[in-house]
Amino acid sequence: LLSHRYGSRPIPAQIRASLFDLLKETVLNEQNENHDAELLTQWYRLDTNCMPPAYVLQNISSIIPHFISKNTDEVKQADKEWKDINNRIRLCLRQAAETCLQRGQITEPDYDNFFISAKDANERTLCFLREIVDIQNHLSDEKVRKYIDISSETVIDQEAEKLLDRLKNVRIPAVLKSQNIFKYKLHWSSNGINRQEHSQYIEEFNNDFYTAMKEQIDRCGQSRYTIGSDSLQHEVLEHAIQCKTYVA
Repeated sequence: LLSHRYGSRPIPAQIRASLFDLLKETVLNEQNENHDAELLTQWYRLDTNCMPPAYVLQNISSIIPHFISKNTDEVKQADKEWKDINNRIRLCLRQAAETCLQRGQITEPDYDNFFISAKDANERTLCFLREIVDIQNHLSDEKVRKYIDISSETVIDQEAEKLLDRLKNVRIPAVLKSQNIFKYKLHWSSNGINRQEHSQYIEEFNNDFYTAMKEQIDRCGQSRYTIGSDSLQHEVLEHAIQCKTYVA
């Protein structure tokens, strides 16, 4: 279920060693960011027990002890410190990954963690897209922050917008058939989403979700329920039924 928010992008808890070394080298040499490289060294430690070896993100409290303090003020300050560090690490890793991707040094999966793991996505996955067509004209509305990623008062988070657009228009259509993708359009009003349209949207969404899920479950059940035509199988099945009848 997607609309206008891409959501938070936490830094990875674990990065393959070969990939981490490449990203760190890019941060240091290409982006010329010694401080960012030092942050990566401080917060990620090599774990050779992983297969393959990987750099693992350290516990926050191991570097910022007050993160688990009993003092509320200390916790707030530690939380602010971690958010700043987290944002800095996230930004430098993404910039380095984009540089490496453009150079062909890393693969698309390395760059973009979005993937559908189902063996047959179209048999197991549905996508519902809600578009508020005029939301960008109301960025000053306080309620808008709940519906779209905003980096400052009235400025859209461009990175999130780019990732979301790519997800909606490139990645999802590449793996899902059109009949597995449902789209809805709404408008914004002075009180938020237009109430009448929202009511109609909810009803339509409920119906689509119920019907599509039921069809997928039915197809999945039918694909697993097969009766063989082998004579030996029939004979064994008959014996099994007789045994169950007599035992009962």
